[in-house]
Amino acid sequence: MPHARLHLPLVHLVKKLLPLALLSFATASVVAQVPCSTNNLGTNLGLTDETVSGPQALGFTFAYNGIGYTDIQVCDNGYVTLGASGGAAEWNVLSGTMLADTFPRICPLWVDLEPGVTGSGDVFFSTVAASGATPAYAVITWNAVFDYAGSTPHTFQLFLIDGGQIRCTYDNNLTAIPAFNPWLVGATPGNNAAANPVSFASLPITTSGNATLHEESTGPLPLANRTFDWVPDGIGGYIVLENTTCASAVSYGTGCVASYASAYEHFTTTPSIDLSNTSFTMIFTGNAYTVVPSSTAFMAPSVTATNLALTDDSETTVTLSSALSYPGGSTTTLNVCSNGHISTASNSASFDYTPTPDEFLNWTNATWAVWRDMIPNASGNVWFEEVNGIAYITWLNVVGYVGLNAGTTPSTFQLQFNLGTGSVDFVFQSLDTVSVSGWTGGEGWIVGFSPAGASVDPGTTDLSTGLPIVLQASDNAPLALSASTAPVAGTTINLVTSNIPAGTSFGAVTLGFAQFNPGISLAGIGMPGCFQYTDNLVTLLFFPGANTSVPTVFNVPNAPGLTITCQGLVFAPNAAVTTPLGALSSNGLALHIN
Repeated sequence: MPHARLHLPLVHLVKKLLPLALLSFATASVVAQVPCSTNNLGTNLGLTDETVSGPQALGFTFAYNGIGYTDIQVCDNGYVTLGASGGAAEWNVLSGTMLADTFPRICPLWVDLEPGVTGSGDVFFSTVAASGATPAYAVITWNAVFDYAGSTPHTFQLFLIDGGQIRCTYDNNLTAIPAFNPWLVGATPGNNAAANPVSFASLPITTSGNATLHEESTGPLPLANRTFDWVPDGIGGYIVLENTTCASAVSYGTGCVASYASAYEHFTTTPSIDLSNTSFTMIFTGNAYTVVPSSTAFMAPSVTATNLALTDDSETTVTLSSALSYPGGSTTTLNVCSNGHISTASNSASFDYTPTPDEFLNWTNATWAVWRDMIPNASGNVWFEEVNGIAYITWLNVVGYVGLNAGTTPSTFQLQFNLGTGSVDFVFQSLDTVSVSGWTGGEGWIVGFSPAGASVDPGTTDLSTGLPIVLQASDNAPLALSASTAPVAGTTINLVTSNIPAGTSFGAVTLGFAQFNPGISLAGIGMPGCFQYTDNLVTLLFFPGANTSVPTVFNVPNAPGLTITCQGLVFAPNAAVTTPLGALSSNGLALHIN
């Protein structure tokens, strides 16, 4: 007799919805008895730079990707490999490397670290046997470990829990990761696994049976002061949630009043760029740009255009027929770099093939960028010509890297500088969304503009959906509020108000129980662009004097499970940038006490 079969579309539907059905069950799992963090660090593994420990026995079987593991190896650089052997120490933080390697790994925070040097912390391993409703688990702790050749401590813990759940807890000191330092959070079975990029800013993450997930970026870690649970979805993947029962300080909303002179989008991988066959215009307003979508046409280089004959990591200068006005000045020459950026003079960055926001925002000279590690050659190069008062600089069929070698998929784009108006058009044809560089830090693109010198980071903006952007002649960072550490019940922490403008008379941190997110507009009381994020039941005053950052002592009540919301306020009527009322407000901060 033939067997009954489940209708195929229904199979797909069940597979798709099963992780979501498990979501509520997962949050009530017995692993809630496992601590969010622990001070019982266990054995110092004695790791030094670029080392992997010997096999560490878990005391239970940890399931990952359908395979049970009883041992792991621990790397100094913020990850563990599964199994008693085969792991390797790698400092080159790159998802492509992780995916291709022959060993499975879990990366609570893969970053180039250096335990064992003077002043640096160490890496520890401990196991805890099952007890009552609490399952067995192992804890790996990177305790105040310095970055390589640096002095920034990195503290985080990885919990591997019997049954396959993963818990990652991140300390507040991870907000100080240097801007150039790459990091990756994720896991993969390796062996040429397919990429599965995710964003921990968009929770829950559901991988639907896929054991691979990864987010990579540079600089301060947005997961700092928080705990995340990776719950097995029952079909080989994970549901990733923030554990809101753990002590954490989570920022929400934005402070005021912010103004920025720079704008950019950071595509962290080559394939992630989505600007092919689009264009936008930076309209010069006399001292800044307003960035708007446009329909400006691409103009192919004519027979009279000049091939700049650039090579890998090179630059040259082109001369304009008249001065180009731009935010901060004017110029009759432009410096053109093979790696996709144009500046008013050399930034001594022709050999910089690692597109990072911090570098871009701090170059010496004003820069327009479609920055990527590219290789102009005989078949695809950079061209210059000027027609009817518009200077055209075109990357025509220029390739990038695949692994450590030149790729074969070209990119074509053009920047058009209008010498009469000062406006600049970015015009894109087909862009390479295939090649993945193997050079450390060589992946990704940065597209945008930054004026000369150090600039405040406005954060990445989606140039496909986030226009228009109105830039200003100078930067003004918004008032901000943060916590010095997670609010553990019965402890004392600091609530730090920062970006306090000169001339501030007094300030306050207000606290309450309500969380207004999105915030309530304060435009009606003379604070346009500012929002109320808490119900302001308690006020803690401070007087900053000449300080731009002030810590306010807060005694965390012995009330695990309670959430307190808070916000910073200052009265600064004489500040260079303020509101009609003369007051400024910060982001909101939710303190989850445990």
